[in-house]
Amino acid sequence: MNEMVFSRFVTILTSPGAVMAQVRDLPRWTAAALIIVTCVAIYAGITLHITGPEQVDALQETRFGEMMDAEQIDEMYAQFEDIQFKNRVLSGLQAGFASLISVFVWTLVYLLFGKLAGGQGSFTQLLGVTMWSSYVGLGLHSLAKIPLVLAKGSAMDVSIGPAVLVASRGALDPVFQFLSMFDVFSLWGLYLVVLGLQSIHGFDRNKAAIVGGSGWLLIVLVLFGLGRLVM
Repeated sequence: MNEMVFSRFVTILTSPGAVMAQVRDLPRWTAAALIIVTCVAIYAGITLHITGPEQVDALQETRFGEMMDAEQIDEMYAQFEDIQFKNRVLSGLQAGFASLISVFVWTLVYLLFGKLAGGQGSFTQLLGVTMWSSYVGLGLHSLAKIPLVLAKGSAMDVSIGPAVLVASRGALDPVFQFLSMFDVFSLWGLYLVVLGLQSIHGFDRNKAAIVGGSGWLLIVLVLFGLGRLVM
């Protein structure tokens, strides 16, 4: 049984439909969750000296940042100087577990859209679908970004998708931010969700694509809107 679960991490890249058929019968979502946390934690820990100061830079451009004094800003920058290993680990784990919360939210949205469309899959089955698709969309995506972020010295300017075409606008530009949500790994993860919806709900490909795409687009628009509200 453990061998079958372990093989999913490779097979989902080569035969995703077969893996989603397995997920229907044996979700085994905890295995995928563990790998997601690990991958995101590795990315966050390794790149903390880059992402931390960038987040402070971005904060200063928001309404909240404008209300902070110079001393507070300096203190925030100081915590990212000479970062200790344990702090990288703790920051990485926080990011990893935060990513799991986002996956649970995605699951609830897909569950709602699936039920409205007449799907019969259970929450546990759908959690398996979202976790295994997020292994690609979040986990492998995080690992793929590490060398790019380290080479460029920036995480906000890095995009594996159409946002690279408007990179000159800057990371805080709304067009860049919106297109960044359509990166290759996110769309790959959405494709896996569609296959999963086919498997657990018995939808045909077109219906699964409409249901999955609608749920995904809703969350993208909400995240984009919330991000712009604080700018």
